[in-house]
Amino acid sequence: MKLLSCEHLSGRLREICEGSDAGGHPIDMDNDKRLTYLRQLFPNEPNEVLINHLQNQSLGARRKGLGDIVAAGIKILTLGLVKPCGPCNKRKELLNQITLRDIIPVFNQREIAFDTKRNLIAHIWPTNNGAWKWNADQLIKRKDIFTGKRVIGVATGPNTVPLEEVTEHLKPLDAEIFTVPNNPRIREGATFQRLLESVRSEADSITFYCHSKGARHGEAFGDAGSTLADWTEAMYVSCLDNLDLIISQLQNSAMTGPFRRFGNFKTPGNHRWHYSGAFYWFRNADVFERNWQKMDLFFFAVESWPGLMFRPEEVACCFRDNCGDLYQKAYWDENVAPLFRIKP
Repeated sequence: MKLLSCEHLSGRLREICEGSDAGGHPIDMDNDKRLTYLRQLFPNEPNEVLINHLQNQSLGARRKGLGDIVAAGIKILTLGLVKPCGPCNKRKELLNQITLRDIIPVFNQREIAFDTKRNLIAHIWPTNNGAWKWNADQLIKRKDIFTGKRVIGVATGPNTVPLEEVTEHLKPLDAEIFTVPNNPRIREGATFQRLLESVRSEADSITFYCHSKGARHGEAFGDAGSTLADWTEAMYVSCLDNLDLIISQLQNSAMTGPFRRFGNFKTPGNHRWHYSGAFYWFRNADVFERNWQKMDLFFFAVESWPGLMFRPEEVACCFRDNCGDLYQKAYWDENVAPLFRIKP
């Protein structure tokens, strides 16, 4: 789909258009606000083009040349008092032939092929609202995707359905199942370390992690005023229905997943990015050569874990990068639903 050109803009307007500053860092502005600016800057462009442009956040930063970055640095250091001259512009033009992609090496390329073994690890909390069963069905109907290990951790407690009901429903998935007591403090983190351990020996494979999203929200999972059902469906579709994209991204990235968001989780060592909703693929070889057992012992344990492991430039996003608050219905309807409806 068509992408917008921001080259004719300057200063803050160019940053808003590209979604990044002169150094390539994401700007601190919600995409719904950016969309308002884009409508003013490109009044003749259809809404789908504007939204698609927002999805491709990293393109602007990667297009920037070294000349743009040096010029921006000079402007900041001199408070704008030093104006560019003829030789300055010539230097900028020459340096712009070198892009960030040229001076920052591609992260640890690996040969990931379509026949690379693909594992599944998942957390299920089988509460009475039925969300667990809907999530399980998404995996069951796509079970052939997973050519390696399939391991499910089930969190049980006083408000869950009988374990026998869960294991019976999961039979078509032909997965290894283990149980733990539900832990409200770390939620999905209660099964996460054991799930990771179950695939640690599969060094040459890739692994998909997900959980039964919506189990905590009572009847809201299927309510018309909630984003949860659509959000969860979008994660399954983007992660499992376009494997060509996933495998292509994992050639150069340690992880990929939908709905990457920046700025949250100020825990020690966190690089402050996460996949909102916590569905993601990862390359086993990269995860298990790092401190994979490090985990924030809070309710967001599995959501913040990727940001503890990797810097933003080491990972990819397979759908709707730099997203906003997906719990907000207005944000979803305006910024995500149009893209989800035109998914391939």
